[in-house]
Amino acid sequence: MKQVVKIYTKAACQESQSLKEFLSRDQVPYVEVDITGSEEKQRQLQSAAGTNLVPTIVIEQENIIGKKKNLVYTGFTNNIEKIDRTIKH
Repeated sequence: MKQVVKIYTKAACQESQSLKEFLSRDQVPYVEVDITGSEEKQRQLQSAAGTNLVPTIVIEQENIIGKKKNLVYTGFTNNIEKIDRTIKH
């Protein structure tokens, strides 16, 4: 299964930093969108996840027939097990 990991973060957010360390430690490639001071990026987060909270992780998965689905997790600490299972699937 093909997947793309996008994370929405803020520079001063400790949970955002913890999420990046977690993904890097497991060598999970990701695209980071730092929403600090950017109304456009905050709108992107709102559109993608329905929230303004960070960190938010959006995992786009594509199965073998090309069907896509997005999994969205808001917060790192309270979702670490779900995130771990999803990215290692």
